[in-house]
Amino acid sequence: MQIKILVLLVAFSWNALAWGPIGHRTVGLIADANLSPAAKAGIAQLLDRQTLADVANWADVVKAGSSYSATKWYHFDSVPDRVTYLQSLAAMTPEQKALGGLVEVILASKDIIKASNRTLSEKSDAIKFITHFIGDLHQPLHTGRPQDRGGNDIPVVWFGSKMNLHSVWDSGIILSGHKDIIKPSMSLQQASIAYAQYLVKAYTMSRFVYQSSDTETWMNESINLRAQAYDQLYNKDQNRYLALNSPQVDSRILMAGLRLADTVNQIFAGLPIPPKETLFKQQIEKIVGSLTKLINLRP
Repeated sequence: MQIKILVLLVAFSWNALAWGPIGHRTVGLIADANLSPAAKAGIAQLLDRQTLADVANWADVVKAGSSYSATKWYHFDSVPDRVTYLQSLAAMTPEQKALGGLVEVILASKDIIKASNRTLSEKSDAIKFITHFIGDLHQPLHTGRPQDRGGNDIPVVWFGSKMNLHSVWDSGIILSGHKDIIKPSMSLQQASIAYAQYLVKAYTMSRFVYQSSDTETWMNESINLRAQAYDQLYNKDQNRYLALNSPQVDSRILMAGLRLADTVNQIFAGLPIPPKETLFKQQIEKIVGSLTKLINLRP
């Protein structure tokens, strides 16, 4: 894939810079810049001319309301140490399995968008969710340990600010690591565009090799990064922790954007699901049953 650099700039007032909003919107911007003509047309129809960047944070907004409250369980897959995702899924209680999870909703959303018997409204929600959840899957602590809720229960004073380890990875590393390009006076759009341009330029200059891969691989990549995320350098030497992990966060956000573009391009090209992804879905459904019945994206 030839990675394209974003050049647009849109002003909009926003007072809280936060895989938080900046990370997710950046994923959407990178994906938007790498869509095929067919995908752009399809997205415009489903989203009423909004872009993937415009809807990238929608899933975080609606989970707080009563209509979409069930979707709050879709934002993560807690996986204990020393087990695989499928082993973790198989060990869950029936009640836990019934809640659904991050990988499952990505796979289900693909099916909904491709299905001929789904409404435009259902497909619109599915593309909004898949935009957000592919971003979530690339954040290692969205696959974090269940005992600390993916770092949410680990308090950290991050360069003087009280946070938890999960929020350090959602936003703290981005803001602390890129003070030169993300300024407090910037709007969400301005900050996201500046960050997206930085990522594309930095990795193009470093001869970054892009690999599309599949949902199971994305999950395993995030699980493998957890040891680095949980390293207690976050308390002992935050400068070193930042130096080690800022490139990892940058890479994951760029990869999420490019993989989102690939996913959407394949959907609107009418391409069949790759055999490895089909097998992964079948393995999941042997454990939890039909994803069509399990995952409900509508109020």
